[in-house]
Amino acid sequence: MANSRSALLASALLALALGGTTTAALPAGARDAAPSPAAARPADTCPIPVALQTRPAWSNPVVAEVATPFGERRHPVLGFVKEHTGVDLAVTGERPRVHAAGPGTVSEVGKDVVVIDHGAGVETRYEHVDPLRLTRYGKIDAGEPIGTVAPDPATGERLLHLEVRQDGVPVDPVAFLETKEVALGETPVTKVVEEPLPKGEEPPPEQEPEPETETAQTGSGSGIVLGELGEITGVAGGPVSGTITTSVANIPNRTSDSGFASSMGTLSSAGSDFILLNEISRHSNDNMRALAPGYDVYRDPVPDRTQGGAGQSMNNAVMWNTDRWSLLDGGRVKVVDDDRGFHSGRAFVWDRYATWALLQRTDGAVVGVVSSHMPTNPGKFPRQHGSPGMSRVEQYARGMDITLSLVRALSAYGPVLYGGDMNSHHSQGSWTAAAKMTAAGYDYAKDQGVMYIFYPPGTTLGSHRQVGVASDHPAIITTINMNGQAPQPDTDAGPEEGAAAGPLVMPQALLPSRLELPQGDRISGDQIENAAEIIARGREAGLPPDAWVVAVAAALADSGLTNLEQGDRLGVFRQRPDAGTGDAESIQDPEHAADAFYGVAEGVRNPGLTDIAWSTMTVGEAAATVQRSPFPDLYDEREADARYVVEQLTGVAFPGSDSCGRPAVGYCPPTPWTDLERELSAATTEVLRCLQEAFPEVTSYAGRGDSCEGRHGLDVLVADGRRPMAKGVQATGDAVAAFLTDHAEQLDVGYVIWAGETWSPDQADAGWRPYQPRTGPTDDPSLMHFDRVHVALSESAC
Repeated sequence: MANSRSALLASALLALALGGTTTAALPAGARDAAPSPAAARPADTCPIPVALQTRPAWSNPVVAEVATPFGERRHPVLGFVKEHTGVDLAVTGERPRVHAAGPGTVSEVGKDVVVIDHGAGVETRYEHVDPLRLTRYGKIDAGEPIGTVAPDPATGERLLHLEVRQDGVPVDPVAFLETKEVALGETPVTKVVEEPLPKGEEPPPEQEPEPETETAQTGSGSGIVLGELGEITGVAGGPVSGTITTSVANIPNRTSDSGFASSMGTLSSAGSDFILLNEISRHSNDNMRALAPGYDVYRDPVPDRTQGGAGQSMNNAVMWNTDRWSLLDGGRVKVVDDDRGFHSGRAFVWDRYATWALLQRTDGAVVGVVSSHMPTNPGKFPRQHGSPGMSRVEQYARGMDITLSLVRALSAYGPVLYGGDMNSHHSQGSWTAAAKMTAAGYDYAKDQGVMYIFYPPGTTLGSHRQVGVASDHPAIITTINMNGQAPQPDTDAGPEEGAAAGPLVMPQALLPSRLELPQGDRISGDQIENAAEIIARGREAGLPPDAWVVAVAAALADSGLTNLEQGDRLGVFRQRPDAGTGDAESIQDPEHAADAFYGVAEGVRNPGLTDIAWSTMTVGEAAATVQRSPFPDLYDEREADARYVVEQLTGVAFPGSDSCGRPAVGYCPPTPWTDLERELSAATTEVLRCLQEAFPEVTSYAGRGDSCEGRHGLDVLVADGRRPMAKGVQATGDAVAAFLTDHAEQLDVGYVIWAGETWSPDQADAGWRPYQPRTGPTDDPSLMHFDRVHVALSESAC
């Protein structure tokens, strides 16, 4: 669909429009035709940028080790036991910076303390901090610096005391931030990610468990083809009586050997029937048996050596108490193939699997057990690389459909328990593990984050608790009353064809209660339900998400998504009974009204969206044509809000551009220049990556300046300094400069220099101004930056 602001993007997108053509091959006259940097920067007609943000909603306030955990502790001086209401984080460095963990309002600034109110009853408190002079009461964003960690006067040790309070009650900061996809501790990123491979290069072998010292296990194995269940060898058991206790834990491979041993001791000492494990590929089966006496283990013995598979395929295991259970069969099913996402700006390619075991109790009862680790939350991280044919939300949904097929197949032998790290929350949509499993009749127990145990229809929850292990997730231990559940024949061969063919719309029960729209409005209740109905009808009609945006923008502009009655104009689209869209009763039905707008309703004369060349129009033009309005701008103004609503209710992302039609910035993939990236500060690395994604034809960069633990500036070399005005140089430099100024706030740009002029956000109204070098002649093309665009980042980017 045409971008609604395409006329304003000619300069910023010039390099992209050239399709990767080298500067030497640009058409003659490009230099003369290109506007100056001042002219290249368009007037910003989109009030609030809604591109992917370079900072997440929550972030790690400081990179440090947890020295003292939350909970009871013995006072180091006085000796008595008291409640420790936060965590102490041991940091290093001369002046380690502390950053806001989340967006909010600074509510207190003291001599050694800063307090931030995040709303919804959540507050973070930072003690032993020297506040920055700029830290004042008022709004603050996640990642903004608030101070430095002060040394202890006696020991010189630097400990940040961090507290999180919900409705005034202290909660464990580690567990709370885990729900925000943030891991406190030595490593700021919660998942290890893979760099994209150079073209033609095979992926390196991933870390695999040590070879087993015994003969191969019983098991059907070895799932390496997406969705291939394989043969199951077992016997159907009778009704299962009594209770079954299952422990579920994710113990990351980065965990120390002592931490893993301690965690396994905690899990095995609970006396559970089963232990389900995730992220344990570096530990051998023999090691797990030794650390959990009285338990045996199944994990498919054959790694999947395809890209993204070698380590992930060995990451899940099922353990069982050998006094009560014996293994009938086991295997592994690939549920997600080549999940291509970004985490903290870095690209990864991962497969995901479900490991299963069919186990028989000493009384003859048979139970199926499945352990799985689902993809990194696609609702929070929807973007992917490599232009695959399916979105991350769709991949997740299909993975859950495959898992359900496995569960149904195992149910023919006995009731099935399914658990692991689901990496999603039920409120995020119908694609999530919780929504898929509950739709199939299963119930669940979970921790305060994303660790789940699902139990089948007819069984009931007996007890449930969470325990601490060496992980960014607590483990859960759950007892299920089996209530005589018997095997269930597999009456469903699998998911319906096309079940994940498009982005999924949340069922009404899971819709958010309200949405704060990018341009300042709020919708809630019936408005959200009407938006969901409009999107669902578009999906049912086989229309793409861009069409849903047009319809939602039209309803926002005309009725505010309310089913109103204004004179002879009725319903969410303010249609008239005499205009060929239906009678008064039908056009007040959001389902019929949406079908009429899309042009798919029966007996409707008025042309709808499918009756016009809407994909060649702007959102405003398309909506105004259907609504017979002379004011397309009224609909264009709601495009950003409409895209946001569609994203929130479906999980769909709009790759390549933000809601104003500009290139999206944030979570850009790594560049081939790993040595340069290591030299740059983290914020400058992100600028480099986003520039390279937008301008692949630019192949020469240099780091400049030293601060923030790395070079904090960048030269984008667009020409050989000896031939500064070669063909196309001005056009490419103008496009790069315009990109940096357009995204100055997102990328924390301090100032830009190009072609003898400079620009800075604090003097944006003045535009581009003449540049005066500190030393050297003004006729030197290199000193005057005719061969390079220089960008320096602001202090706030540190």
